[in-house]
Amino acid sequence: MSSKMYPVSIPFRLLSNPGFWAISSQKPFFLVLTEESWTNYYSFSPRGADFTNYIYLLACWGEKPHPGFQILISQVTQDNFQLNITLRFINPQPGILYPQVLVRPLAVAEVAKNSLCLRGPLTFIFLKEEGKEMAALKAKV
Repeated sequence: MSSKMYPVSIPFRLLSNPGFWAISSQKPFFLVLTEESWTNYYSFSPRGADFTNYIYLLACWGEKPHPGFQILISQVTQDNFQLNITLRFINPQPGILYPQVLVRPLAVAEVAKNSLCLRGPLTFIFLKEEGKEMAALKAKV
């Protein structure tokens, strides 16, 4: 058992071009992509993915009317066998004219497997910054 105190902040890297990870959906969705699960969503590995050493946390806000809507993963913490993924939903700025084009705001975070305190079956909780739970997923890491 790990001697670390919980909860522990887990380092992650936001992918700069998450478009390679896009999945068509009009509604919000959240995924934990692992070596075992990614083939459930993709016919080939997204460019730059390394499922041997990393897991990927994907958050999509669903279909929006223009690019003024954004989603960010702002924090990942681990509390025993639970990872909390904090999300920031950014609404359009008032008074700004945006091109009217359908978008699917998407954020993908890369987390090194060796940065996790405990491994095995974990519960991943996607939360709004205000604390509201958006999704709870189980995955083996």
